[in-house]
Amino acid sequence: MKNRENFVIWTVYFNQDLSRKRGRKLPKRECVQNPKLEELVTAARKLGFQVASFKKARYPSCWWIKDNGYIMISKDARKKLDIIREIAKEIRRMRGGK
Repeated sequence: MKNRENFVIWTVYFNQDLSRKRGRKLPKRECVQNPKLEELVTAARKLGFQVASFKKARYPSCWWIKDNGYIMISKDARKKLDIIREIAKEIRRMRGGK
């Protein structure tokens, strides 16, 4: 059953090593290598989101990657892709980049 009140954001959305076909949502320059679920949770919380994390889930297009997972955040007036961009920027900042 679909959850229409929350956005689901997978770690693979931010993985620089994956193709768009495999689930990456952003250009490679905006992504990081091997993003961790903990980084995703920390970045989303720094941006002010209430976060629920799910570690044991695997993204269907790359089910063999074990360090997958996703977070759920409440929907607001922004688009999902805008939120993904903000989280990616925060993860890069946390890793010491721009």
